[in-house]
Order: sequence, then C-alpha cells, then structure tokens
Amino acid sequence: MFFPSGVYEVCQFLLLIMNYIIVIVAIAGFAIVDAYNDTQCHLSCSDKACNLMAASLDTIGQKNEGLDLVLKYLGEIPLYAATSCQQIAKLKPQAESGRYWIQVSNQPAQIFCSMNNTDCGGGVWTRVANVDMTIPSHKCPSGLETITSPKRSCRKRVDTGTSRTWFSNYQIPYSKVCGKLIGYQKSSPDAFMAYHNNRALTIDGCYADGALLSYDYSPRKHIWTFTAMQDESAKNRFYGCRCGSNAFDGSIPLFVKDDFFCETGVNRGSRHIRGQYHVENPLWDGKGCGTFPSGCEGTRSPWFVKEYSFSINSQIELRLCTDEPRSDEDVVVEQIYIYIQ
Repeated sequence: MFFPSGVYEVCQFLLLIMNYIIVIVAIAGFAIVDAYNDTQCHLSCSDKACNLMAASLDTIGQKNEGLDLVLKYLGEIPLYAATSCQQIAKLKPQAESGRYWIQVSNQPAQIFCSMNNTDCGGGVWTRVANVDMTIPSHKCPSGLETITSPKRSCRKRVDTGTSRTWFSNYQIPYSKVCGKLIGYQKSSPDAFMAYHNNRALTIDGCYADGALLSYDYSPRKHIWTFTAMQDESAKNRFYGCRCGSNAFDGSIPLFVKDDFFCETGVNRGSRHIRGQYHVENPLWDGKGCGTFPSGCEGTRSPWFVKEYSFSINSQIELRLCTDEPRSDEDVVVEQIYIYIQ
C-alpha cells in the first residue's frame, strides 16, 4: 500500500480519499432523493425522517456537486445505474424511451425503458423481449430455430411437440405483462383441439397449437395464449376459435380463461393448403377471429395486457407447440415484444 510522505503528498492523498467519500455520500443521497421525492412520502418514511432526509440533501448540495452528478448521469453510465425504469422516469421526468443502465443482481445492465408505452396503456414499462425477424441483425432466442423461407421467422426445433425459450425479467418485480406476437401458420393448426380431445392436459402440456406464454415453472402460471385455426370453415368448431357469442363446439382450458388470441392466417374465403405456409395474412395482428368477445369481424388490438393483483419476480417462458407433425401443421413467430411493469 502507498503511504504518502511530505505535507503536499499528504494533502493530495487526503483529498483523494475525500472525493471517494463524496461519491459514496452522493449515491446514498440519490437513494434518499428517491424516497424524499415520493409524492406520498408518509408511505416510505415518517415526517421526522423525511425532514432529516431533506436536511441531508441540503447539506450534500451545499458541500459538493455529487448529487447533481448522480442525477445528471442516472442510467447513462454503469457507475450511476438506476434501480428501475420507473426510478429514472421519476427523477428525470424528461427522460425519453431508450436503453439505460439498471442494477441487476448488483451488476449494471443495459435495459430498454419505454417511458410512455401507449400500446400497453401508458406509463413506464421495462422491455424483456425484443425479437423482430424482419430486421437482419435480430436472431431467434435460444431454444428456437430460424427459418428463412418463405418468411424469416422462429419455429420450434422439434417436428411434433414443444420448444421453449425464456425471457429474463432482470429480477425486477412486476404485476403487469404486456406484449405482442406476430406469426404465420403452416397447413392446418387446430387451435384448442388437443385440449378438447384430452381434458387431462394441463398448462404443462401442448394444450393448443401456437405460442404459449407463462411464468414460473413448477407449476407454470398462464399469461397469454396465441393459437390458430385452419381457416374460416373451422369457425366455432371444436378445432377452431370461440368467436363472441356464437355457438362453440370446443373446449378451452379453465386456466386460459379469456386470455387468448385465436384466428386464422388463411385469407378470408380461402381454404388452407396442406404443406404450405400462409404468409400473406399474419396471425394475431388484430384482424380476423381474434376479436373475442365482440365477434369475428372487425379489428382487435394485437397488444395484450395482463394485470395481476400481486407482485411476480419470475422469468417469462414462451413455448411454441403443435401436437401433430410439421407436414400437417406448424406455427412460426416473426415478432416477439414483451414488457413488464
């Protein structure tokens, strides 16, 4: 260890130590700001404690510029990583959507913050999945494979059954999930027919042809189901979609409830073609039989929002599933966007 000698060296050494202390105090002061600036301060501290915080902030502000430095670079550099997107939005109201440094397991990581996500109903959201295979630099997430024809998309690795991938929540607790998937069908997927034929299927099984979103693992908890039917001739049949108040011959798992999109990727009035990918009509884009409960005509937003009455701190799992061989049916995804709040 270096020990200074001489008055000048001693002063320089002490000044260096003091600078370190100022930075530490500034960072602590930043945490104080977060609580002090809470519009409902009484929820996080007593009036007396809040007054002490205010006094501490005044002292820091008078003695150095450390706090201003933290606020200026909050989320901009790893040293001043924020605790969440919400923290950045609260302390930097003019912050725009983009990638910020957020603390994850005591390590800074760059995460995309959407500061006013109108697709999800507004407010600040943290993006956990961003896959758009129309962009050449984007790749399919681990667990799925890439196809380049007839559309660059992600599909399951197995011919029959399920392939899965996980999206990290960066250990950020959430009570809302918002997202959009865009996909395409091959031949004749049969929506919830697998469950209709075998009511013993649980959320852990291949209960629908399509994309299945859940969290946790044992047991899984349902978020949203994206499924597809053969074509319009299957509407309201047990191998088709439940559309509004029309009669429906099929069965939908109780754990799914109404949290699903179901439609066909075959053009209106056309029949599916065995062995062919129907890429002219995207799945789950808000058109066709995805308008439950208002009926099969018209448009429904391609974005879903699922809200819980409790906090979750788990990764989000996406499974692609079909219960018959690819020669008979398949579902691929081109876009995957998932946000949490």
